Amino acid sequence: MAVNAVVSEHQFLGGVDRVQFKTFPLAILFLGGQLTANGASSVELTVETPGLPSKPLQLPRNAVVDPGFKVTVSAGRADWTRCKDVGQLHQQAIDRGISVVVDFGVLRTVAGVGLTDTGTFRILTVKQWTGTGFAAQPVFDSDGVGSFDAAVVFNSQIRSERLQVDLVKVVDPPGNGIAIDSLLVQLPDLPADLDLRINGGPPVWTFPGPVTGTAPGWAPGPAGLASHDVDLTAALNALLGDPTASIDAPLDLHVVLTARVPGALDLQLAQPVDPLVRYLAQVALPPGQETLTFSAEGRKVVPLPLPPWVGAVEKVSLTVAAKLPPERTVPPLGPDAQPVDANALGGPAVPLAEMALDPERAAAVALTGPSPGDPLFASPVYGLGELVGVRLPLRAETGGAEVRALLLAAGDDGPGAPVDGGASKPVNLEAAPAAGGDDVWSTFSFARPLPLDPTKLPFVAVLLTRGRARWSLTGAAAAGQVLFGPPDGPWQPLPPLGDLSALRGRIRMVGHAAPEQAIAPLQLGLGGPGRTAVTPMPKGVAVEVAGTAIPTIPAGGLEVVSLVAGTVTLSNVVVRATRLTPIQPLQR
Repeated sequence: MAVNAVVSEHQFLGGVDRVQFKTFPLAILFLGGQLTANGASSVELTVETPGLPSKPLQLPRNAVVDPGFKVTVSAGRADWTRCKDVGQLHQQAIDRGISVVVDFGVLRTVAGVGLTDTGTFRILTVKQWTGTGFAAQPVFDSDGVGSFDAAVVFNSQIRSERLQVDLVKVVDPPGNGIAIDSLLVQLPDLPADLDLRINGGPPVWTFPGPVTGTAPGWAPGPAGLASHDVDLTAALNALLGDPTASIDAPLDLHVVLTARVPGALDLQLAQPVDPLVRYLAQVALPPGQETLTFSAEGRKVVPLPLPPWVGAVEKVSLTVAAKLPPERTVPPLGPDAQPVDANALGGPAVPLAEMALDPERAAAVALTGPSPGDPLFASPVYGLGELVGVRLPLRAETGGAEVRALLLAAGDDGPGAPVDGGASKPVNLEAAPAAGGDDVWSTFSFARPLPLDPTKLPFVAVLLTRGRARWSLTGAAAAGQVLFGPPDGPWQPLPPLGDLSALRGRIRMVGHAAPEQAIAPLQLGLGGPGRTAVTPMPKGVAVEVAGTAIPTIPAGGLEVVSLVAGTVTLSNVVVRATRLTPIQPLQR
């Protein structure tokens, strides 16, 4: 902030003569909040809220800040500066005026002293500190009358830890602090050797040498100072991020900028605080939900009791422990049966079409890979290198059924000859309800693992040796083409009857990962379209599951999808979220 030169009039006490006096004719830099600590000039970051006193940066202990949480460091030559901003001041009465001692706390280069105006005081003498006392010979002497000039520039610059400035009184001052408030000093040195500390800890940022304004990363800033943005993300998060702490207990964060060679310093937030702050909460899972037992592949949803302040859940961190077998079933979910429009039927949805199978009528389905662009399964065949079995959602009719699966090599225009070793063991299916109920997927295991060629995937024939069964079809585009015919062929496509011709077969593959592939046995999600692949260890692995910017988690919990039967243990669950109602917007 600069004060321009003005000319004013003042009436002496007890008289009627009016004389002019001079105010300080040059720019003055007001360095609010500067301290002197161990001989270095410092300034602390404060947060200004309209109508409230300034305060240090405050964040709850459970807060974390996003990358890009920056402060703007400004530094430059102090030049003409209020003495009380750059040192400790002591004053005592002397004959005809006041003697002020300015203690910088460190050797400083001083080029002159001044007063904001000469209407109350004038500069009588200035002496420098010699180490044991003030010099007998002043660096400035007005010959006992006081300088009529507001700015007194020395003939040559001096280096001193302290100055003694004697002021002669022109009129009685209105208050005891007028001399201290109006006394100025000219400091020509550039600040040097800067550092930032938080709560008195080790430096989180340093800048060696003088601040010239042309150094890399520095740019012209306010009041002629050079400015540089410093990212405090890592330093702040090292002090915060306690998920067990209350969101209503803020921590004072004293961010202090210090210069070994003092100068004009300023420290401001580079951006509003609220958009970069998130909050952590440790979540206690409901009893019995810490351990999940999967009898086969599938999905379980674990409720997450969230604190009432949670707005949008952005991430869930937890520890996942399991010892799971090497088999993988893919896809672990679906494909689902294509339903008939429930509204058209006036009741619950039922499959659009089912194939009726018996010893004379069989079906064949092509094995396929994942949907194009699937982020979890990039391989054409889910990453499987060998097949140990398949799973089918068959519903046996009254009396049950005996079923086996047979691998057929892929021919030029459909299923070919049986694959050696590709006949599964027979599976006896119990009768299923006539309608409704969840799908029951049955496993058809081969006698030995069979290699898979991802460029030429085989077909699977579904053969019944006893009874009748129904096989509902899907509209999923990634599912395999389905054919029908007698058990020994020939095989025909579905008849071109509207939507029926586009239906496909529902089947899952069970196998082992190819040597160059790794298929994670678990997938964790928060209800959105994406899930995180997880390979747990018996002692546990740390996992982060990304969420979506939504008010709450869909279905109220954490989705755990397993590609294999086994037991999974969840612990150390921590939610990262926005706050529904911020304490108060923090502004620059």
